[in-house]
Amino acid sequence: YSWRREQSHRQMSVNVVGSVNTFGAASHGIVAELSGNASLSEKQTAVDIAVAPGATIAVSGQGSDAIRIANATPSHVATTTITNAGMVSSRSGFAVVSDQKTSVVNSGTLTGSIKASGPVWAFKGDMRGISLTNTASGSILSGSAIDLGVDNLAAATLPDYGRLQNFGLLSPGGRGVLQVTNLQGVYVGASGSTLEVDLDMRGGGSDRLEATSTVHLGGAVRPRLTSFGPTRHFSVVQAPALFGMAMNATALDTPVVDYSLNVRHRGFGAADAVVAVNSVNFDAAGLSDHDAATGAWLNRRLASDDTDADMVTLANAENLADYENLLDSYASEHATQQVAGLRASASGFQSGMLSCGQIGAGSTAIDEGECAWGKVSSRWLEYGGGYSGDGRDDHSVLMSLGSQYIVDDHWRGGFAAG
Repeated sequence: YSWRREQSHRQMSVNVVGSVNTFGAASHGIVAELSGNASLSEKQTAVDIAVAPGATIAVSGQGSDAIRIANATPSHVATTTITNAGMVSSRSGFAVVSDQKTSVVNSGTLTGSIKASGPVWAFKGDMRGISLTNTASGSILSGSAIDLGVDNLAAATLPDYGRLQNFGLLSPGGRGVLQVTNLQGVYVGASGSTLEVDLDMRGGGSDRLEATSTVHLGGAVRPRLTSFGPTRHFSVVQAPALFGMAMNATALDTPVVDYSLNVRHRGFGAADAVVAVNSVNFDAAGLSDHDAATGAWLNRRLASDDTDADMVTLANAENLADYENLLDSYASEHATQQVAGLRASASGFQSGMLSCGQIGAGSTAIDEGECAWGKVSSRWLEYGGGYSGDGRDDHSVLMSLGSQYIVDDHWRGGFAAG
């Protein structure tokens, strides 16, 4: 965008209602860049970028930014406002990068890192920081950095810029990806917000938000396991010395896992928010008898370190109804073995329909002759859990008989009854 001498105080608006996708290196999605005579200080342009619901800006090339504000100066670009109600993502660059005073309001999904690239000092007029607000319907799947560009002293005094105000969901790296996000600025988690963190009990790592200024941790912390193992305590938020942490948040339990959240002070005001895994119990309170049997079997598997990804999914079920639905796809090990045995028996019966095997004449090693046969057997099934049915105990006696005769050199005929 460029302007002429007579075009002062103009407005530039970019509305994204479809999809913007780039794949090459340094192939940015939306770029607002200064061009023109930078000496004309009276010329100012306000830049508004809006991503509509259902719209997408997705860049995947190396060093590609989804939204990029570049070469801006306070005398030429007034204020940049970015509102996202769709999806904005960058795999290896920045979801948003700006060298001008920028307000970002996210009510959709914002994936990747964010950076304020302009110079910012507490006692200088050209503040170029980023104000980042994540609304109640918004999700931020942060990358390695959320650099809001305002130094600690400025962030402590400015009402908005240099602050991440979270009313929705913040998940470093997104689900299933361990990510440490460095936040240059203040974090304010509102009472209805959620910080979702992945915990690797086997490897000992976790998601973590590391802030350079004050942390106000409110709302809820939702831990999600990625594995089972010996590690029980995880630092998920860090606040630096002199600034500290104010916490009014709780950890969200699941029917299987009991969590707690506490502040650990490290001196000079530095603090960590620590999630503790207190217990893992698949035999959750409130289960039906057959689901409780499956839960007990899963507890035995956990105790013997015989775990898998399905058990992690069960542990992360957020409520009892979801957990019971997932358990309906499991049967106890005892019932599974019996069902497998019945299947093998049925397969054996089918393969035995030609049942008069004998040594063939000449070059034929195996042949079928004529015979009469009979069979008496008993089977039972003790079934205590799984699927959607009730437990049961069945017993039956089977009697069958039949005969087989030669039709010609290639065909055999017969009958069976039972």
